[in-house]
Amino acid sequence: MRAPMHQSGSRTMDEYALLIWRVRVVAKAQERPPRAKYKEGVITPKWLRDLAKLSSFDEGPRLAQEYLSRSGVCLVVEEHFKKTYLDGAAMLCVNFPIVALTLRHDRVDNFWFALLHECIHVAKHLRLDRLFIADNLEDKSRAGRQEEDEADQGAQDALIPPDAWATAAVRSTHSQDDAIEFARQHSIHPAIVAGRLRRETENWRLLSGLVTSGTVRHHFEDQLN
Repeated sequence: MRAPMHQSGSRTMDEYALLIWRVRVVAKAQERPPRAKYKEGVITPKWLRDLAKLSSFDEGPRLAQEYLSRSGVCLVVEEHFKKTYLDGAAMLCVNFPIVALTLRHDRVDNFWFALLHECIHVAKHLRLDRLFIADNLEDKSRAGRQEEDEADQGAQDALIPPDAWATAAVRSTHSQDDAIEFARQHSIHPAIVAGRLRRETENWRLLSGLVTSGTVRHHFEDQLN
């Protein structure tokens, strides 16, 4: 637990609050360890894309937890502590990697982006001298950091394939119907399409009905309580 804690973002997280949050996450993970043993290389672009497709199901977040477990990764949900500014973290436990999410912004698009971002950290950036990576994903100062850029881009591409997005009608029409149809064609939740368009245009009023149409917290009440 005293290993260096790598943080993304310009706001310095309270180190003691972060340590206690981390202890809580590890305790939960040890209570419910993954079903399989983690193997290096299991997280591939196809694995990430298949994970993203689970978002199209009503029980997608729970299915994601099971999907990770079958690959040896433990998904834990623990609310962020004051002055931690956490959206998620990736860490190595004694026997398996952990992806931890706070649901600080309890929206479908945030959940899936944060989940995939942390999975990429697990696959590419965790190592014996880097056991813990904490993320504040809304902090724009992360841009330009190689590991954060790689995790952002990988998550974005897994959620929406670049070639499909390049020709997506919704990018020009900003139509809710086009967003829903694009989501159907690519087996993802419509909120993910809305979130991508809003970030790309920096117009946070676009497709607000799709973004606020669903939350994630209720899928993990057993952990949050």
